[in-house]
Amino acid sequence: MVIALTVGMLGTVLCEHLEGNRNENAIRRHHRRHLALRKTAPRQVAPPSRQCCASLNLVLALALLALTAQVASILRQSSAPARARTPARLAVGDTVRFLNGATEDGKRTQIALASSQRMATVVYAFHPECLQGDAVAPEWAERFDAPISSEVWKIAVSQARPAVAAAYVKKAGWQVDVISMAQLELAAQDRVLAARTPWVFVFDSAGVLRHHGHGNDLGAVRRALRGLAQRRSPNLEQ
Repeated sequence: MVIALTVGMLGTVLCEHLEGNRNENAIRRHHRRHLALRKTAPRQVAPPSRQCCASLNLVLALALLALTAQVASILRQSSAPARARTPARLAVGDTVRFLNGATEDGKRTQIALASSQRMATVVYAFHPECLQGDAVAPEWAERFDAPISSEVWKIAVSQARPAVAAAYVKKAGWQVDVISMAQLELAAQDRVLAARTPWVFVFDSAGVLRHHGHGNDLGAVRRALRGLAQRRSPNLEQ
């Protein structure tokens, strides 16, 4: 019984030994075949991971270019309506019946340019940051200090904020009413009056523009008023 068990155990060990040899030989043969394949296989230009990184960088670059082009297109589209809303400059013969703006305290106001009670309205456009406006300010002050006529009404307009515009008028010593058009939408026709500075506009009693020009040419303003005065009083102060 013991001999049988011993023989059996020896047989098992021998079988495992032979099986192990066969496995080891198989592993060696597989290893030799792998080495042979490596020697005969073509060399790769770059590891797959590097190729993936290069492809990813290319995709990201193309996506960035596409995004930049799209943003530029959106900006052009958004700026186009703004340009379309920008009103054209007023020309002699155009009619502006009302001026809309804000007083010094920011309250909305509307002033009628078309009025049968006066012959003309002279609108002086200025901006506190305009250097040319500073140059004509003393001469304008003399005009504003002239005797008030019921036939001619004078008013100053600006695109500056109400308080800023009023502070400039006070500093310049102008005895004139002032309204701010800073709160008006860009498309408002009467805001065009304050777009160029220093500039002067002369409107008749119907609100029709009869003259406009640079603020340093007040002689042209006086001549325009004299032309309107032919059917009214000939002695008018602008």
